[in-house]
Amino acid sequence: MPSCINSKNIPSQMSYNQVVSSKSSSIASAASSTSGPPGEDGGPAVATPHPSSAPKRLTFMTVGGSKIAEQPWDAVLKGDILFISPPDRLLEGSKEAFVALLEAAEEQNCNYVMMIIRKNRQGHDELVRSFKFIGFDIMDPRSPLIPASFSTEPITCMLYNVK
Repeated sequence: MPSCINSKNIPSQMSYNQVVSSKSSSIASAASSTSGPPGEDGGPAVATPHPSSAPKRLTFMTVGGSKIAEQPWDAVLKGDILFISPPDRLLEGSKEAFVALLEAAEEQNCNYVMMIIRKNRQGHDELVRSFKFIGFDIMDPRSPLIPASFSTEPITCMLYNVK
């Protein structure tokens, strides 16, 4: 059974990191046209708890014994939307890490979780079916919830209503 490391008030058995996303991932930069204020050393600053603050990068990984899963789940929290891109490989413990992301979304008062899946990803169709099964809906590419910078990307966006 996975155990918890670096927990920050997340009621799960996952690791949890939270930093403002300045240039940390393509999802982070696409989720917002502005980045958070830099820290004193020019790197990412510590995130503020207000939901309308700059984007926050969240990372969840499972821990089994002394081995940490090789593929953590990364997400970006912007306003009331948690943007998630699944790891390339879904290893043992991925389900638990994903559930921890959904729990974090609820704790952060998110209204939506947006799953971003690259269309050229191996197993794209199966992954879309799996997320549809648990309540995600495929979004219209013209949805105002999808950041404009995503419009040129070959992706499928799926939305889950947390509330």
